[in-house]
Amino acid sequence: MTAKDLRDEVKRRSEAAGDDALTAPRPKQWTVGKATEWLEANPIAANDEIAFIHHTIQHRINVAELSTCSDVFRRNAPPHGQDQEELLLRH
Repeated sequence: MTAKDLRDEVKRRSEAAGDDALTAPRPKQWTVGKATEWLEANPIAANDEIAFIHHTIQHRINVAELSTCSDVFRRNAPPHGQDQEELLLRH
């Protein structure tokens, strides 16, 4: 992640926590280290956010697995006209 990505996450978490303009951090010039330090000190605690993250991770895993399966099927695709069931039975 870039420093900008981390700073954006600092702002997002701060807003999600309900920080107002006086208490919210001002990460505009923060380095990766400073932003990471703040993020570690302010973990995501809301159950709906945690559920969203878990869902997103699982979705990305599924997409990666499907992509890998598609590559296998493409490499092992039978010549035109050959039975597709034969290909499935080989795997």
